[in-house]
Amino acid sequence: MKQSILAGSGHDDQQFEKLDLSSEDLAGKEFSGCDFAACDFSESRLVDVVLSETTFQGCNFTHTDLQGCSLRDVTFRECKFVGVLFGQINTLLVEWSFEDCRFEYCDFAQGDFRKTRFAESLHRASNFVDANLAESSFVACDLLESNFAGADLSGADFTDARNYAIDPRSTKLTDARFSYPEVLGLLDAFGVVCRG
Repeated sequence: MKQSILAGSGHDDQQFEKLDLSSEDLAGKEFSGCDFAACDFSESRLVDVVLSETTFQGCNFTHTDLQGCSLRDVTFRECKFVGVLFGQINTLLVEWSFEDCRFEYCDFAQGDFRKTRFAESLHRASNFVDANLAESSFVACDLLESNFAGADLSGADFTDARNYAIDPRSTKLTDARFSYPEVLGLLDAFGVVCRG
């Protein structure tokens, strides 16, 4: 199965399971209607790859190169991302969602990721500086040490999210939704101490 992925340029309605694609060059390939389960893409090159109507379940994307990658109707479930530069993907018509994923030291800076759904995911030191995350969802996410400076979070949903540090002075928060008591963390930037 690994050889068919490496040899062919287009793949439609296929299932791939437990493939070790670490350090492989998959540049320019197209996947439509495919399902990947427990595949390892660590240090792989997915440069200019086109993904549509594709699902990834339990896959590893440690230091994966996604430069120019196009994602349309792509779902990631229980996947791991370490050191991925999401700001380099092709954001034209991007449509994706993340469920119960783990992000460590990932960079979303300056990207246009409106309406992205991050559900019940863990973000450790993710960089969202100057990113457009309007109407995105961070419901039940853990956002420890993640940086949102200058981000557009208008209409974003942080319901049941925790461990975020967002400075309202440098971040657009119009119509953003937060849960109590975590929302009190927005006062940290002003030196306000809440007791209760």
